[in-house]
Amino acid sequence: MGVYYHYANHTKKERFAADSLGGSPKLRALGYTLASRAFHLLLASPHGRWLGDNISILGDDIEKDWDIILKEYTDIQADVILMLIQKDGTGEICSIIREDENLFMQMCYLVITGQTKHFRRDIEPCLGAEYQKRYGQLCKETQLFYPKDLTFFTIE
Repeated sequence: MGVYYHYANHTKKERFAADSLGGSPKLRALGYTLASRAFHLLLASPHGRWLGDNISILGDDIEKDWDIILKEYTDIQADVILMLIQKDGTGEICSIIREDENLFMQMCYLVITGQTKHFRRDIEPCLGAEYQKRYGQLCKETQLFYPKDLTFFTIE
C-alpha cells in the first residue's frame, strides 16, 4: 500500500487527502494534482484560509500521531472541491470526475444533499444524465466511501 499523503492545518485542525480531487495520494503526485492547487489557494490567495497557520504535508504511515490527526482533524474535502470550482470553474474537475469514482461520489453527495446549490447547474452536466442512479449503485458496491459535508465554504 505505502504512504498516502495529506495536507494538514494544525492551527485549525483541518486536513484533506492529496488525492481528494483525483490523482494519486503518493509522494510523486504532490504538486501535480488539483488537491495541490487547492492547497495553494488555501495558502497563497489574498484571503487564504490557511495563510499564516501551522501547516504541513503528512504521510499517514510515517506520522507518529496519525491516529490522533485522523480522529481530531476535520476532513475538508467538500470545501476544497467547491472552493476550487468557485476559483477555477468546473472544467478540470469535470474531466477528473469521469475517471475517479471517489470524486464522482463526493460530488454526487454534495449535489443530492443540496450543498452545491450555487454550482448545481454547472456540476450536474459533469456527473452525467443518470448520476443519481449510478451514485446509488456505487454506494451499494463501494465499502470505502465516506462522504464529507461542507464545514467552512461560503460564496465570495
